[in-house]
Amino acid sequence: MAGTTTEQSPGGMFSSDTTTQAGTISTSAATATTAATAEQSKIAAEASETAAAASATSSATQASNSATSATASATSATASSNSATASSNSATASANSATAAASSLSSINDQETNAAASATSASNKSADAGKYASYPEDSQFTLSNGSTQGYSSLHYNAKAEDQKIAAAASASTSSTQATNASNSASTAAGHVTSATNQATANTSTVNTGSAKAWALGGGSSFTPTTAIAGGEYSAKQHASLASSSATAAASSASSLSSATDKLNGIEVSADVTDTANVTNAGALMDSELNNLAAVKAINQSLVTSASPTFAGLTTTADVSFADSDKAKLGTGNDMQLYHDGTNSYVTNSTGILKVATESSGIAVEIGHTTSEVTIRDNLTITGNLTINGDTVTASSTNTTIADNLLELNSGASSNANDSGIIIERGSTGNNAIFMWDESADKFVVGTTTATASSTGNLTVAPASLQADVVTFGSISDGSITATAFVDEDNMSSNSATLIPTQQSVKAYADDQALALAIALG
Repeated sequence: MAGTTTEQSPGGMFSSDTTTQAGTISTSAATATTAATAEQSKIAAEASETAAAASATSSATQASNSATSATASATSATASSNSATASSNSATASANSATAAASSLSSINDQETNAAASATSASNKSADAGKYASYPEDSQFTLSNGSTQGYSSLHYNAKAEDQKIAAAASASTSSTQATNASNSASTAAGHVTSATNQATANTSTVNTGSAKAWALGGGSSFTPTTAIAGGEYSAKQHASLASSSATAAASSASSLSSATDKLNGIEVSADVTDTANVTNAGALMDSELNNLAAVKAINQSLVTSASPTFAGLTTTADVSFADSDKAKLGTGNDMQLYHDGTNSYVTNSTGILKVATESSGIAVEIGHTTSEVTIRDNLTITGNLTINGDTVTASSTNTTIADNLLELNSGASSNANDSGIIIERGSTGNNAIFMWDESADKFVVGTTTATASSTGNLTVAPASLQADVVTFGSISDGSITATAFVDEDNMSSNSATLIPTQQSVKAYADDQALALAIALG
């Protein structure tokens, strides 16, 4: 776990990302150091350039003073000419110093560019960045990839310091020569003007921009973000970009703090099979997974917005569906279960919807004790129908029953209620009834105010009964009971329970009349 070595736990549970990020942090830190050194070099170069410009300005000023105080001496004029030439040489030296400073700044720009590039390189670039920052003066170095580069920032910083000293010496020489020029003749004025022009020319242009522009920035205000020429920017702008790189490196380090914190609890050369070390690294032990092979075999997204496909699914908790979200079954989604926020649905578009049909003896219950169950189409019952409620209401136009027998009052062990069929007649009159009178042990046909919910001994008004042939055991009007019809012309039975036919009555009457007539003569 130490340094840049990546240790992997069994099953590949450690990633190399943490090590790579640690290398990036190291590189970013080295880049920041290089940028800081480059900034120091830039400041030194700016100081050198400022000294050179000051030297040129001092030369011009002092030469102008000499024109004011000069005499007309020809000998002095010759000395003045020599002095002017020396002043011009001094200005040229100052310009050369500024050129060297600009060259130094250009090198700094190269170093900053390399530093920025190293920020995105791998961890081996850290050593290269160290070379850029502190490799010995006047010594070139070789990068990790085998290529030979220029000089380090330390080298250019030293060279800028040398140029600064040289510029200071040049300024001192110019000051001395300007003093000598103060003793020259009035003819030195022309030479002074020439020296001034040379100083201005040499300090205002370095390639396509002034030394100050290359140091500070483009435009009349020397703005760092304004290009000097050809899309190139000043040393100050590159220094700012280097600073931004350092800030980005710090931000990267902050974002990785949680990752590096995980490594703080892991000792050097840690045992990657130790549970504590693996846990501190934010990983999992193989033993923490019930089926490591199954985890490795996952080949599809399992995020909440994905639609994974499984060969089977077993759950020990509820599966929740939002309103109108359907559980679809079958290849063609033929069967669907869902709730639309108001009602619940079990729909089937193909075949028969079977409920508890595949195993014998499975009870099926529909509805609560107070629920209303509606069958919206035909209902076929292949087994027995048992109704335990109080009332069966049939609103059909016709009721067809194929049974041979209808059993009323089924299951009664004894009975005190009249039983039969009541026909409701509405406003036409009392209900018609055909019933068994339990108290009289006989059938009764008549009309009644009783309804289907009536019990006990019903009150019935007798009504006429029309029939074709009636076979009976006896017939009574309430006081006389007849047991049979007989056809006896002589009334020989002389029974109180037999009813003679009309023919036999006529025959008997005729015989009695004839006998009476004979007797009377």
